[in-house]
Amino acid sequence: MSYGQWTAKFLENIFDPFRDEITEEQGDPDDESTVHVRPEQHDEGKGEKVTPLPPLTSTSFVLLIPPLPKVEGKTKRMYGNLRVADFAEGQFVKAAVLSLKKGKRLEPDVMFNVFGRAAFDFFPRLDKYREILKEAGAPRVHVAGSGPCLFSIFAEAKEAGEVFSRLKRQGLECYLVFSFTGQ
Repeated sequence: MSYGQWTAKFLENIFDPFRDEITEEQGDPDDESTVHVRPEQHDEGKGEKVTPLPPLTSTSFVLLIPPLPKVEGKTKRMYGNLRVADFAEGQFVKAAVLSLKKGKRLEPDVMFNVFGRAAFDFFPRLDKYREILKEAGAPRVHVAGSGPCLFSIFAEAKEAGEVFSRLKRQGLECYLVFSFTGQ
């Protein structure tokens, strides 16, 4: 499975795609690099308590899949590279869920990934692609899952589209994702 396929699967597990809602301005529904998503649920404890989440406010994401070699057993190795200091106490998830329940945007400050440090240690060239994403106009860059996929969040679809276009012109594998705000 390629990193692009893995990322699409990752998004399917977190979000429910609604590709038919994409307008011409936001992208072509037949273009596999444009997707609509909607958060579905929040799991707590060991996953035994499931709470439905309200729809995201209009939010756009740009995902960048760096052209790095596939690593066998990557996730297991990434877990092995974690340190106690890499973990949080749930404050970021609580803040994100509270924002969603209040109908607010997901703020970059509440985005946390335990693999954030480990991914940049594990993939030595990943920092180069973080800089490319920033230079393309991304305000903040985050690691998706255990990497190497990177993403940025945008309040404005136009800004996300511009960053996406800059990355595409560089021949990079990237995806433009829009939240689905309807029912």
